[in-house]
Amino acid sequence: MNILFLVLFAIALFFVERYWAAFAARRISYSCRCSKVLAEPGEPIRLECETKNTGRLPVMFVRVSVFMPQDAKVTDAAGSSVRDTGFNNGLVEMKFSMNGRSKVRRNIEMSLATRGVYHIGKTELSVGDLLGLNENSHFLEKENKLVVMPEKCEDVQVQEVLGGFLGDISVRRFIMEDPILTRGFREYTGREPFRDVSWIRTAVSGRMMVKEYDHTSDINVMILLNLDTNNDDELEKCYSLTRTVCDRLERANVEYGLRTNGGLFGPVGYTEWFPQGLGERHYNSIMYSLGSAKKVAYYSFATLTERAIRKQRNNENYIVIVPRADAQTVRLVQKLEMKTGNRVCMLAAAKEGT
Repeated sequence: MNILFLVLFAIALFFVERYWAAFAARRISYSCRCSKVLAEPGEPIRLECETKNTGRLPVMFVRVSVFMPQDAKVTDAAGSSVRDTGFNNGLVEMKFSMNGRSKVRRNIEMSLATRGVYHIGKTELSVGDLLGLNENSHFLEKENKLVVMPEKCEDVQVQEVLGGFLGDISVRRFIMEDPILTRGFREYTGREPFRDVSWIRTAVSGRMMVKEYDHTSDINVMILLNLDTNNDDELEKCYSLTRTVCDRLERANVEYGLRTNGGLFGPVGYTEWFPQGLGERHYNSIMYSLGSAKKVAYYSFATLTERAIRKQRNNENYIVIVPRADAQTVRLVQKLEMKTGNRVCMLAAAKEGT
């Protein structure tokens, strides 16, 4: 009788041992969330990981293996081990046991120094059996998309050129009056034309009064980004220059748009053009696209300038960003300035003589 009992117990233990890991794995769920969608180069990013046991029984062994993207620098992973997989990426492993109806939360702090699109969170979830002899493992393909925007350009010469250009268009903005926008009325000085006299205000006040117009408000900038080069360093510098230009225009409160001959992948899909706008949402949309941009040009700089000329808006000034300021590029920029009649500022990624 005792032998029969032992045999039945051994058979039961064998089946429990064999199927427990698979049974328990169905009650273990895992999710992760990235604290950022758009990040600065080198900015701390937090990956929030949560493992949940929805069953009533405890699970003796759970391992969560999170694969980190290439170039990711893990700065903190409390309660976890970090190692290099040898395949240009790293791995963060979390091992723990879980009580029934419980959760385990772990945070991974990291940073990414290079512009680009990263998919974070590919994970292998392993659940062990009662004795720790077998594991049931499967991959979770759901990932978080993170875009790292271009870095800022700290070139003093670039800042000076931009400062001079923005200073010029600001002056033009405040010396050009818009006859449609009436800001108020002032006393006639003898220098104003008679067409500006407000006869109703003159009759009411008993003094000659003229209309005071507001300054024009539609001065704007279109950024033309030329990506027609095979030099990766020049392309990255072009993205960096574009980011710097957007920063300066935001601070100057000047509306701006972007047109390029390369492929930009924005939050809503592929685009090569952003209309004029201003503010955090507009800025972040462009930064997201610059961070996602591929290193390819779909047509020439000559075609880009022709399209800009055809689609010109009133008072639209241009900041042209090019890989190199060679003779042909300079001629096209001069043509753009002549055809549009507006100011053009050119910034080149490569210094002269390099």
